Amino acid sequence: MQENQNPFQGRLNLLFTIIFVLLAILILRLSFVQIVQGEQYRTQSSTYKTVTIVTPAARGLIYDRDHNLMVDNQPSYEVQFNALNDNSQNTKAIATKLAPYLKQTDETQEQTIKRLVTIMNGTSSSPGTLASNLNNQTDADKKIISFVSEHGDELPGVSIQVIPQRHYIDGTIASHVIGHLVRIPSDQAQAYKNNGYQPNAMIGGYGLEQQYESDLRGTDGKQVVQVNNNYVPVATYQTTPPVRGHDLVLNLDAPLQKVVNQALAERVNALSKTGTTNAAAVAIDPNTGEVLAMGSYPEFDPNEWVNGISDANYQKYLSVADGLQLNHALQTAYPPGSTVKPVTVMTGLHEHAITPTDVIYDPGYLMYGPNPHDRLNNWWTSGDGPINAVKALARSNNTYMGSVFLRLGGWFNYTNFNDWAYNQVPKTLDLIHNYHQQMGLGVSTGIDLPEEIAGKWYQDPNAPAYDLAATGIGQTMTYTATQLAQYTGMLANGGTRYELHVVHQIDQSTTDPATGQSTENVVKTVEPKALGKMPFTADELNVVLQGMRDVVQQPYGTAYPSFVGAPYVNDLRAKTGTSENANDIDENSVFIGFMPADKPTIAVAIIIPNVPNDAHSYQLVGPVARTIMDEWYKETQSKAQTGQTAK
Repeated sequence: MQENQNPFQGRLNLLFTIIFVLLAILILRLSFVQIVQGEQYRTQSSTYKTVTIVTPAARGLIYDRDHNLMVDNQPSYEVQFNALNDNSQNTKAIATKLAPYLKQTDETQEQTIKRLVTIMNGTSSSPGTLASNLNNQTDADKKIISFVSEHGDELPGVSIQVIPQRHYIDGTIASHVIGHLVRIPSDQAQAYKNNGYQPNAMIGGYGLEQQYESDLRGTDGKQVVQVNNNYVPVATYQTTPPVRGHDLVLNLDAPLQKVVNQALAERVNALSKTGTTNAAAVAIDPNTGEVLAMGSYPEFDPNEWVNGISDANYQKYLSVADGLQLNHALQTAYPPGSTVKPVTVMTGLHEHAITPTDVIYDPGYLMYGPNPHDRLNNWWTSGDGPINAVKALARSNNTYMGSVFLRLGGWFNYTNFNDWAYNQVPKTLDLIHNYHQQMGLGVSTGIDLPEEIAGKWYQDPNAPAYDLAATGIGQTMTYTATQLAQYTGMLANGGTRYELHVVHQIDQSTTDPATGQSTENVVKTVEPKALGKMPFTADELNVVLQGMRDVVQQPYGTAYPSFVGAPYVNDLRAKTGTSENANDIDENSVFIGFMPADKPTIAVAIIIPNVPNDAHSYQLVGPVARTIMDEWYKETQSKAQTGQTAK
């Protein structure tokens, strides 16, 4: 009898047959790839490489106190060269192809080729960057970008890269405060590389750009891409987007800053024929130390440094005797003249050398020795006659002020000149110096800008009596406009010395990928910081404030002509000063002031050096002071009417 056939046997045989056929096909395919296409894939493997391309991060933006944009970034294109490891690049051949497009106006074809080869060989100041600052708008730039993009196979290692380029919107406005960028110095290249900087990166080289480099720089992005033998990307594997640096919100008031710059420029140009070449002005909030404006003339345009300043432009800056880059508000000190007479009066009152009602007779000079040349002249040569502290401040009387410190030093009571000159005088000058320092004069203001200088204090051991008298009128020391502004702020707010700061807030901008909306998150807010209190009493300060009131309100006040008709004159307190230079040819004109008297919102210091010595402060520095105060009054009135606040 025939056995029954297993019903699953046929199906199992069919499955084995299918598996056998599939394995055979796979073996045949692998053999084909290995034998027939092996060479092709080996070539592709050696031709294609995986590289990491750095995407430069945009620097943080900079705003004024009312969030008006002052510094931003604009897209720019660069022609970059990357050295390959396979020795496939003929730099001279590449340079020859690029030369017609990258030739500079003052170059021959051969010079262009030589310059490009130098860059590609990595021996230039900006290795890798063949051309920069291309905006894809001019015909010349379009031709460069198009040629490189379309001829990648002929230019191994050459590519177009989009770079966020710094843009200083107002050019010269606040240039000494904001600063500029520079290329990484060659002797610091390794240190910056260790900190993640690219060789051709621009870094802060001056002002806030330098001071806040770590906040502004951002974090570079990266792209892991596959490139062919000519460094042309063919596929992207991974992308890490760049992160923009932190934004700075400044205390600067942009409209006021513009007015300050313009006023200084107009005054210096008007006085240029007499030898005046520079000027400085600083305005602060006396209640916080916030810097509302800082002007230094002459100015510079930081946009010229964006891609590395050219030799021709740099020589232009070097050729100016005072230096266009020098911040005269912070880096140059001058004798303050009569603007320190408020300290003279308060010191005399505090040390009981004078009383508020004491009267000193002024014949137009002060004799501080037995010889005819031992004479300190008053600016009003016919003299003011009997004069007290308040009027002496309003008139800026030298005889009175010199007498205060001669009294303080015991000039009228000494019995042994040598003992007095070499023992008592140094102690008295040290005492006065200490009072000046406690008022912020001759010491750091703590401002968040680099390269602040402290000023100097001069003493002549062979002229002790002159030192005492001249110290009372601001002739034996040099201070900066920034220090004078901080000191004026102390007079305004009742005696607190606040650290000065330009930056109010540091923000981080984040963008929602879904909506594209940006949000500013506060990283840090700079709070007011008290550095000390004045050593004088409120009554002693009040005597000074009465004198500063009369400076502008009384017809005999030294700044009265400057503020005639000003709607705020009754709320203004001021002091002018004129200091002599060693050459006896010209002088320095100085002004300090604040307003409103009861609730001050601004304190100002202005210095115009090297002015004619036959003019008055109200004629020289007065127009600048009036312009600044007019602008602030207009702004505050406008904000009061609209209910707007400063921040």
